Amino acid sequence: AADWYRLFESPALDALIRQAMDNSPSLGASQASLRQAAHQLEAVSGSDLPDLDLSGGATRQRSNGAQIGQDNPMFNNVFNLYEARLALSYDLDLFGASDRETEAQVARVEYARNLLRGSMLTLVDNVVVTTVRLAALRDRLAASEAIVRLQRDQAELLSEQEQAGSVAFADVLRARAQLADTRAQLPSLRHDLATTEHALARQVGADPATFQAPPLSLADLNLPAELPVSLPSELVRQRPDILAAEEQLHAANAQVGLATARLYPNLNLTASLGSVANHGDALFEPAAKVWTLGADLTAPLFHGGTLRANKKA
Repeated sequence: AADWYRLFESPALDALIRQAMDNSPSLGASQASLRQAAHQLEAVSGSDLPDLDLSGGATRQRSNGAQIGQDNPMFNNVFNLYEARLALSYDLDLFGASDRETEAQVARVEYARNLLRGSMLTLVDNVVVTTVRLAALRDRLAASEAIVRLQRDQAELLSEQEQAGSVAFADVLRARAQLADTRAQLPSLRHDLATTEHALARQVGADPATFQAPPLSLADLNLPAELPVSLPSELVRQRPDILAAEEQLHAANAQVGLATARLYPNLNLTASLGSVANHGDALFEPAAKVWTLGADLTAPLFHGGTLRANKKA
């Protein structure tokens, strides 16, 4: 489960993970990539529907008969032209190119979704591991400081006993050496604790200079009585990286279908309805009506091997 960390039953750990989720730039980038892929899917899906466009315009021009082979002054004319037109175009997609392109984009959306899941899991894992290490270092430091106090008391007691003549001075030296050895470990533990706290601050998106880690110890983290164990086959179906790779394969397969469809003819239907007139007030009169119906068939004959090379690629 995505919230597996709640098994520790630690409100402080839960708060750190929420903070990391809110402030992570990498997670924000993954979320933006998913939204981008989803919008691109909307754009690709729209290509399955007909295109309907409205156009209009007004021009003033001078023409002569030279364009139709008539060198006649009577053809010289200056006139206004007003036009309004509604155009419909529909690609029949006989060989499924549009469907394959949509299928590929669906796979890209799922790929982005699994990348986001992977980013979330990685972020949660890092925060949990760093928090546990921080708690362990804090416990080790507290235990070492307690041992230092006990060894110091023991060394002072042995020193008093040595002065009274009840113990040898060698015992005092041995106790002092042991105390010095334990004290020597404290700076390293404090350094590791500060480094781990700095790393946790970066993971949750806080300023390390002002970040105060919660005073957690290992006793504050309750391990579950039964660990959640998955079978290997189930684990494979849960891993975002494997699912993302699967979606990449799916998208590539759809691209093969798209490249194959482009080897075959394409049929496009067009229709337009509008008005053309020399005066604006006559634009919508019945006599100004114009319309067209058409079908365009395009079949690739020779492209220098480009289409087949794209399919192989």
